Amino acid sequence: PALVIRTTEVTIRKFKDVDADFALAEGENETLEGWQAGHRKYFERNGGWSEDMELVCERFEVVEDFGAGTKG
Repeated sequence: PALVIRTTEVTIRKFKDVDADFALAEGENETLEGWQAGHRKYFERNGGWSEDMELVCERFEVVEDFGAGTKG
């Protein structure tokens, strides 16, 4: 299945400045602390982590889901 998405916002933020609103919108964690722990581990495994590292933070919306209604 494929999606068409529309980017609605792009910001550059330091890791330490990502707020709960953005982090929880990803839907992967129930708390900001959980998001921070999981993402820190990811970045440490993949080249390094710093609380001052800059992240590209994107918000988007689904425009069309080509897999909707199909069984996978």
